[in-house]
Amino acid sequence: MKKTILITLLLMLIASVPAFAQKPYIVENFDINGVKLGSIVTDDILLSKFGTPNRVEVDEATKIVYNCYGDTAIGVYGGKVYDIMVRDSRFPVLTCIIAGGIRVGDNAEEVKTKIRQNAVGDIIETDKGFMAGSYDVHISFDVLLRKITAITYYIEGL
Repeated sequence: MKKTILITLLLMLIASVPAFAQKPYIVENFDINGVKLGSIVTDDILLSKFGTPNRVEVDEATKIVYNCYGDTAIGVYGGKVYDIMVRDSRFPVLTCIIAGGIRVGDNAEEVKTKIRQNAVGDIIETDKGFMAGSYDVHISFDVLLRKITAITYYIEGL
């Protein structure tokens, strides 16, 4: 009897491992409107996914080119999406992990629940809201009155 219980528990443990292993890492799979961070982008790709930017800015110190769409900025460095700052609800993020994605204005507690259910990565409370990832590479969610007010992907140093 003890062997049967032990074997059953072992099989249950083994069966649960693949389900956990299939969760994507939030930082490595972060995207905006279906365009993943680190992916190679051209002006045509940006135009088809986001439309015409209302302005383009270049950070002279880092050489990151920011294509700005309203209050959303997509930083491109070396032809790859490097940096994302979202301050309006125009474009969803995390669409590769969460159906429909997350937008500015979403309820912060619901967003945390979705992240925990669909992705691997710690959620760390901050003075502005919360973040997922590590201190070197993370996604920050600014929160005011329980609503997401900004979403920023950040890599420490370039």
